[in-house]
Amino acid sequence: MEDKQKQEQASPQSADGRNAGGQATEQHLSAGEAGVSINLDKTPTLYTDSVMITGNEDGVIFDFCQRVGPGPQMRVVSRIGMSREHARKLLMAFTGQMEREPGKTQSTARTVN
Repeated sequence: MEDKQKQEQASPQSADGRNAGGQATEQHLSAGEAGVSINLDKTPTLYTDSVMITGNEDGVIFDFCQRVGPGPQMRVVSRIGMSREHARKLLMAFTGQMEREPGKTQSTARTVN
């Protein structure tokens, strides 16, 4: 197991986490004390054209959408709900990320609890 992890760490990866041979690898990110493991075969990166946000006093729902065809139709590709408190923390983390220099935004991993 350790040899496989060393090999994956040594292989250059594209932005979507695939190695030079195009194979999905597992990424291990750490933010503070929390460790995050991402299996890229089961957790794809989705592109979004639009985000619809709805909420009430209990929480917020984000519907991430992709455009379908040349018309105005959108398809929800991911739906994420969270408490209002967590949404505020996400907003602060997102704002901090967007304020960084563009070249540094991809190299920073941050866990919002």
